[in-house]
Formats: sequence, C-alpha cells, structure tokens
Amino acid sequence: DPSVLSHTLQFWRSWMQWIGGVGVIILTIAILAHPGTGAFFLYRAEGREEKIYPSVTSTVRTIWWIYVLLTVLGIFLFYFAGMRWWEAINHSMTSIATAGFSVMKNSIESYHSPLIEFAVIPIMILGAIPFFVHYRVLRGNVRALFKDVQVRAMILLILVGILILVLENYALYKSFLPSLRFSAFQLISGLTTTGHQTADVHVWSPTAQIVVSLMMIIGGAAGSTAGGTKLVRAVLAYRGTGWWFRKASLPRDAIVSFKL
Repeated sequence: DPSVLSHTLQFWRSWMQWIGGVGVIILTIAILAHPGTGAFFLYRAEGREEKIYPSVTSTVRTIWWIYVLLTVLGIFLFYFAGMRWWEAINHSMTSIATAGFSVMKNSIESYHSPLIEFAVIPIMILGAIPFFVHYRVLRGNVRALFKDVQVRAMILLILVGILILVLENYALYKSFLPSLRFSAFQLISGLTTTGHQTADVHVWSPTAQIVVSLMMIIGGAAGSTAGGTKLVRAVLAYRGTGWWFRKASLPRDAIVSFKL
C-alpha cells in the first residue's frame, strides 16, 4: 500500500520512474558526456535514433528541458483538477514517464473524480509522443503533431479502441457516460503503457481485456517514454502486410513500391 509509505519512499519510487522514463543513459550524457561518437553510441544504446541537433549532447539536453517542462505542466494541471501538491508532483512524474506508480492505494481510482481522470489522460498521451515532435511543436510548428505517422496512428488507435470498449462495456456500466469514462482512461493508460487504473478490468469481458492487452503490446511512439513494441513498428507491419498482398496479386515481375 503506497499510501502508508513515508514521503521519502513515495518520492523515491516516483523519482526512479521519472528518471527511467527518459533514460538513465540520457541523464548521464546530459551531465557528463562530451560531444562525440561515444555519446552517440550511448544514445543509440538507449534505443533512440532521433536527433534534434547535430550534437547528441545538445539533443539530450533539449529533451531534458522538454521533459521537465511537461512534468511541471502536469503538476499544475493535476493540482487544479483536485489533487494536493504532493500527490500532483508524484503523479505528474510517473504519468509523463508513462510508468504508473501512485502514492494512492488504488491508483487514480482512489479520487473518484472524472476531472482528475481527464487531467491525467493528456499527460499520459504527451509522454507517449516523440520528443522530436514536442520540440517542433514548441518551436511553433503545430502541424508537425499531425504530420508524424506515429501520432496519427496513436489517434486512430485511441478512437477505434474507445469505440470498441464503450460498446463492449455498455452492458456492464448500464450507461453511456460511465462506459466512456472508464473505457477511455483504461485504453489510453494501456496504449501509453502507463498503468494508471480507474476500473476493475477483471470484471470486463474477455473481448475488452484483449483490446486493452493489444494496446499494451503496441505501446507508444518510438522516441518517447512509453514502452511496448512501438507505434512505428505497428504501422510498418500494417503497411507491409498490405504491400505483400498487393505484390502477391500481381505478376512476379511487377514492381510494387513500399514507402514509410
């Protein structure tokens, strides 16, 4: 029960998830590393490829500034939604890190507040969006958010997934709004691999559980704090399957281009 832990242990759990979300190696590069090939190899070892600046060190420091900015945004958003300052700080750290630890016994469900739940949703989504996209948006290029193939795939999966879950859970919650409330939160929490919880998914139908499980497998975008196999691989698999069927239906000598 995390709610009975001391503030020191509560913060330590949140701090570890916050650091791990953006990457321990990236923290090391931002503080200790000098520009060069060594820093780049460490950067790639973290599972990242995107570069905001030619220098990996400059890229990493920009990522950290964006990460801190989004964390502060989450703190104020959660506080004004109804959390106390201590809870807002911890939940913002674990939400933007898409990690999911809570200082409450029953996670976000402990608040029984639709306003808090709707405040947590955008922070989880922001954590699952590539930092390169965040950088371009903060520089004024808002269109970059919708041009990115991973962001478009995330929006599509969220809309389709919520629709399926709302229909599937309607009989359980006996009303549209509660079904939408709990279905949307759990699906987004699963897709971003955050793990915050507001509903007892054990009582959901097998179909609803499978939908959430598939979202967890896909996960968030590459270059974000989210886990999973990454959205870019899901898009690649989807388009690659369509390309294979087109190629299989044409003569052997036909050239069928494949672009991503």
